[in-house]
Amino acid sequence: MHDVESRLSTRMPPLMVLGLTGPVGSGCTTLSRILDSPDGAHRHTGTSLTKALTSVPWIKLRPGGATSVDWDYLNGQVDELYAQRAIGLSAAETEDASKTHQQSVAKKRLEGLLELRESAKALYRLGLYHHRGVHLFRTLSVSDLIVFRAIMAIEKPDFDLGGVADATKGAKYERFVAVARDHMQARTPQEALTQLGFSGYGDFYKECYDEVDAQRLESLGHGMNTIHRVARVVKREYWKRHYLDYSEVLQDFGDNIRYCDDPFGRRKANPRDCAYRLAKGIAQMIYLLWRTRQAAFFVIDCLRNPYEVNYLRREFANFFLLSLFATEKTREHRVMSDARASMQRLLKRDLTSSEEHQIAGTFEAADHRDAGKGLSESEILYRQNVTRCCQISDIAVNNDTEWPPTDPTANDDFLRKSLRVLCLALAPGCTKPDDDEMFMNLAYTMAMKSNCISRQVGAVIVGPDGYVVGAGWNDVGSGRISCGLRAIRDLGVEEFKPIGDAIRKDGESCESLIERLCQRVGNPSRAKLAAQLCFCLKDTLAEREAIPAERRRLMRALGVDDEQVRVGLIVPVKDYLDRALERQIEEEPPHQLEYCLALHAEENAILQGAKIGGMGVKGGTMYVTCQPCSLCAKKIQQVGLKRVIYTEAYPKSRPEIYMAGIDLQQFEGVKPRAYMRLFMPDHDEKESQGLEKENLVPQV
Repeated sequence: MHDVESRLSTRMPPLMVLGLTGPVGSGCTTLSRILDSPDGAHRHTGTSLTKALTSVPWIKLRPGGATSVDWDYLNGQVDELYAQRAIGLSAAETEDASKTHQQSVAKKRLEGLLELRESAKALYRLGLYHHRGVHLFRTLSVSDLIVFRAIMAIEKPDFDLGGVADATKGAKYERFVAVARDHMQARTPQEALTQLGFSGYGDFYKECYDEVDAQRLESLGHGMNTIHRVARVVKREYWKRHYLDYSEVLQDFGDNIRYCDDPFGRRKANPRDCAYRLAKGIAQMIYLLWRTRQAAFFVIDCLRNPYEVNYLRREFANFFLLSLFATEKTREHRVMSDARASMQRLLKRDLTSSEEHQIAGTFEAADHRDAGKGLSESEILYRQNVTRCCQISDIAVNNDTEWPPTDPTANDDFLRKSLRVLCLALAPGCTKPDDDEMFMNLAYTMAMKSNCISRQVGAVIVGPDGYVVGAGWNDVGSGRISCGLRAIRDLGVEEFKPIGDAIRKDGESCESLIERLCQRVGNPSRAKLAAQLCFCLKDTLAEREAIPAERRRLMRALGVDDEQVRVGLIVPVKDYLDRALERQIEEEPPHQLEYCLALHAEENAILQGAKIGGMGVKGGTMYVTCQPCSLCAKKIQQVGLKRVIYTEAYPKSRPEIYMAGIDLQQFEGVKPRAYMRLFMPDHDEKESQGLEKENLVPQV
């Protein structure tokens, strides 16, 4: 008992949480395993992180498993580049073009190396997370928690799948149940928790937040390890037996827990009451492991629902969401390679073409569902939506390279980028933002001015010499009122009569129009508030103009005319049209840019020079928070911009057609939610040196 109390009284470093998100095959699990191996001895020795770090030439291993910076190596590299720069400066006086170019390249490399040398100072803080030979990093897998919840449901005496409405899903769930029952350890999870003194899963998690004595806290820690061990065993075996079902069933379980708190979806519920169930479970795990001194730096693999991200942001002060991205081709290659190798080992033969095709189809289905496209308003709460998670992330990393690198001599970009994120999280301000980060965050600052209720976009144009020559955000022209400031009730004002006339149905009064819009956008129980809400003019006009056009297209395809439908001669056709239109609107709402009153951010940034004068934009770079649409892409091509950096993808955009010859790149780096938190240090460098000299640096 005394040993337990002594260990639990140990001072712990700050609690840090790094969430990972990204589409299938982007590398979330790879990064999490660099920081912490969930199985085997690596978790207890920290060799998973150490092994990755010691592959970096300027990091060396110290006795006891800790790492340190090889300053001699870094300073040697710096001195070499200083010498190259000196040669280039001399060449500039003699106008030697080749040596001047050499000086320019050396200058760029030197600046990067000097920034790296500064940020390397932050790695001493890794020592805070290395205690008594144990690295205090811990990976928590969301899928582990999902699987364990399913196992605990199976353990209940009255468990059955009679409430599953879909027979196909029911058959897949049955296969999971069979695997779970076959491969649970001799002591089932319920029995293991009972032996530790818990009546069940609910009792266990309830006590995670309670104040308990040291011995009880120790039991909670053992219970947590039981959860992860059992879940991983079942996951691995289920994957081996039913790979083609694996992703779909785990996605179903996650959706069902968020929807009705039952992995098998056998209950009806309001997702509002269950949307945070998984996020709360993750938070309870983190607090428990931190209180039992098992970990202090947590990596969550992998978050797929934006509401869970928002919950964890509110719960933990030091929470950062890192999104990984790669091309679809790269991601598919990774998934296919891993699945092919695993299945060949399992089957002890090469795969047939049919099996290869099935694996590819599984990737496409999982990737499409994860993306969260076409979700209804209610589905947004509980379905996967990795696209939105990436949009609200704090840091974006391009992982279009292989890890481990196939070429041992290749520059390991992925580890270098990951190490920079780690340094910034441990010591904010240890390095400065690069140009792309600075200008993109300026673009996000522009976006904050937008009053569009659909999407706020900002754009900044930087000339070839590195100075800002244009900026803008999406909003209506000068003197107009934005959608975000115009309430539904304002349609009764004379100024907005043209808008009311444009969206009013035949014979509809202004009062009826206002009532219709209130019913469409507002909560029926709050009728008075609904009139104060805003509405999107583009969507409203698109519904009025585009839907009748789509109806006429369907009628032509069926060979009927308006008169036949109007007099009710073909009632089934009319019913079919209504259902087809409802389905089409739900799956793919009308999207007509020409109905929007606002100018896009890219247009405003380009037009700024024409309006007030200034430098030209030819040869410059545009930083824009959202990928340009087709209309803006043509303008960007025409004015001669050479490079476009964007953060979010734009639906239906085809930049490869309209921006041929322009270097289009997805942004990577620190985004606005974390920009000040990660780049603003607690102390100025001069102040820090003074505190260090007098040994007055505050202890954690």
